[in-house]
Amino acid sequence: MTDGSANGDVLSNTASGDQDLTFRYLSLILSSHGYRFEPDGEACRDLGLLNGRGDFNLNAYLLSDQYDLPMQVITFRDTDQHEEIGRRGFCEAGLIGTMERVIDHIHTRTETKVDTDRLERAETPLFDLALFRKAWVNACVSNAWEFLIPPSVRLFDDRIEVVSRYRGDSPSSVGGSRAGPCRQSNPVLDRVFDMAGRSGQYDGPETSVFFSNGEATVMIPFAFIPESVLVRRFREQ
Repeated sequence: MTDGSANGDVLSNTASGDQDLTFRYLSLILSSHGYRFEPDGEACRDLGLLNGRGDFNLNAYLLSDQYDLPMQVITFRDTDQHEEIGRRGFCEAGLIGTMERVIDHIHTRTETKVDTDRLERAETPLFDLALFRKAWVNACVSNAWEFLIPPSVRLFDDRIEVVSRYRGDSPSSVGGSRAGPCRQSNPVLDRVFDMAGRSGQYDGPETSVFFSNGEATVMIPFAFIPESVLVRRFREQ
């Protein structure tokens, strides 16, 4: 493995504000995928967790047990951000553990619509969970973490949005979108996530990434109105 500090990326070169870091969860995850990681100086350098001066960098902070940036799942009424009606924060076991807790939470929001009018039973999922996982993993890997603003998930009546920060020049400067995943260069995180079996692999169709005000947003539509939305609307009548 190469030393991430030599790549010139901002996360590798920027020292962590906390230099008293531990990596119990990361060691456990890597060990479960066949990689032995003893967090001594040489191993941390090989994994890209040290900058050129030998200090823990931002990659190290993000992957450490001391990571403390909550990821938010925010629920809005209707189809815009006019009224927020719910918010949950997740922060557990470093970036990888926190990312997984959000995936677990979104999994609890899945529903299946069963069509019994046909000759054969037809089931339609509320949304493509595999596509959400891909978009969320990609957001966590490629986020502009130097701003210390984590990705978030926004839930609307008709869709899910995965939102991350984008660095440098992007279509946000003029507005617009492009097809495919939002992938900017955080090479150390990309490699560690792959080693940990948390890559954003997905065999389905690509979606679009929309850029605005430094944010990259992936929209995942619902196939039908969720039961929770129908219940809320009924109670509000």
